[in-house]
Amino acid sequence: MNQEKMSLKQDSTSWSTKEKTEAEYELYYTMIKEHHPQLFEIKGDSIETFPVDKEKSVFSS
Repeated sequence: MNQEKMSLKQDSTSWSTKEKTEAEYELYYTMIKEHHPQLFEIKGDSIETFPVDKEKSVFSS
């Protein structure tokens, strides 16, 4: 697992800003959904997407 993380980190330096932003979004989305599934429910119905402001990404210039 650690070797996989190191490889990903090294590869990420060659990623475009768009690729970094998309990876960041996917990572946070997955982590939030896994640890706080109740945030993905409205009146008991499961939702799959929610709005995000990609302009505030840490990778945006």
